[in-house]
Amino acid sequence: MTESTEEGSIIGEALKDNGNVDKTVLRKLLKDSEMDEEDKAELEKLQSLVKKVDDGTKTKKGMLDALDARARAQYPKLIDEEYLELLIEKNGIGRF
Repeated sequence: MTESTEEGSIIGEALKDNGNVDKTVLRKLLKDSEMDEEDKAELEKLQSLVKKVDDGTKTKKGMLDALDARARAQYPKLIDEEYLELLIEKNGIGRF
């Protein structure tokens, strides 16, 4: 994100040194009543993007959790040899 942020841009003020958005600073900047409308509009766009990313991350986590639960539900159906094979693959023992 920092590569596309111009020097002195209002968006740059809402970024941490590592390039991630500092949500606390972003909220404070949006509450500033003396900020011009163009800068405020840019910050609102940034806030909207941050919300979309957060929502996507939550959705992804939920889907991965559901997939994990479905996979674990299959474990009782495995025979002993299949179960051991999965354990060996997961722990990297089969690589030697």
